[in-house]
Amino acid sequence: MMKRLIRKLVNAAYYRLAEDHVGNSLALSHILTETYRQPRLVEIPEGRRILVLAPHMDDEILGCGGTLRKHVLAGASVTVVFMTDGRHGDPDLNASRLPESERREREQRLVETRKEESRRAADIIGIGNLVFLDQPDGELSVNPEVTSALANVLRTKQPDLVYLPFLTERHRDHWETGSVFLEAIQSSGSTLDDMKCCGYEVWSPLLANVLVDIEAVLPKKRLAIQQFESQLRHVDYLNCILGLGAYRSIEHLRGRGHAEAFYLTGLANYQYLYRYLASWTNTARTNLGTNDHADRLAQ
Repeated sequence: MMKRLIRKLVNAAYYRLAEDHVGNSLALSHILTETYRQPRLVEIPEGRRILVLAPHMDDEILGCGGTLRKHVLAGASVTVVFMTDGRHGDPDLNASRLPESERREREQRLVETRKEESRRAADIIGIGNLVFLDQPDGELSVNPEVTSALANVLRTKQPDLVYLPFLTERHRDHWETGSVFLEAIQSSGSTLDDMKCCGYEVWSPLLANVLVDIEAVLPKKRLAIQQFESQLRHVDYLNCILGLGAYRSIEHLRGRGHAEAFYLTGLANYQYLYRYLASWTNTARTNLGTNDHADRLAQ
């Protein structure tokens, strides 16, 4: 009892003294590790109607492309919803000083390029349904337009398994994808109580409770990633994601092969984790006197 009390006091002091986004991550990690066990190795998470939420065109392949291929081979229906238009996916263009009209024209060309790249990648994986919500890249937030559009997808597709960036992803659009998703759930009017949520990783490794061996489908994932030439020009995502997949094979696969890692849970528990994180954010604002915590958390 005394050890538990001391631990709580130490945690509270650390969260208060640390930068607020650091304390936030530690607080959520504490919840996830309280009942932590070695991740389960599964063939694929159970589901027949799969919905994937991708903040940008490429996240769907980077985060769960191998597992999606296995879902397709198992006969599942897979739909990918792209939340933003990806117009800021060229750092050289972002840093350039161009007339506004020329900048908008070049950004629009990039949007079309990235959509075509995702179509090619989807063909390789075998995904037949793509939905583009075209929210401004880097500015995703809960608003009536995007909430209504996603709620309509939920009503139409009635997914039993949703892949989305996990709560610990430190990228604004990745975090806000979860915000929009939960708001759309509330407004969809659908009964989705049995739906499972499967958090995936791109920018921030997560505390996984499920692993999927993707070695047999790795050539498809590799080829799909290679379609994103506009993005690979700036960052070697192929090398990074293959490295992450190789590391994930350290458990169960003895470091031989590649795996994708997820945090799989029911909708109710996912909502609880999200609300916990949001409430801690509000507490940090009050205790630390900051007004921009949420923005910095999502950077």
